[in-house]
Amino acid sequence: MSEESKARLSEMRKGELNPNFGKSASAETRTRMSIARKGKKMPSSRRSAHTRYHSNKDVFKDTCAYCVEDRQNT
Repeated sequence: MSEESKARLSEMRKGELNPNFGKSASAETRTRMSIARKGKKMPSSRRSAHTRYHSNKDVFKDTCAYCVEDRQNT
């Protein structure tokens, strides 16, 4: 695909032109997505985000699984 085509498609889907603009998933849909993700390993990028936002800033959150895990391992 040419760069021109990519740019045109990108512009066609930005902001209010995006078919999902302003919409949010229903509670039922959010539950289904959550169930689908349960039990799957998270990518390392989540761990990296934890390090950037918590560990590097000396922040501990009881709701963060990585914070709790790190606290238990030390």
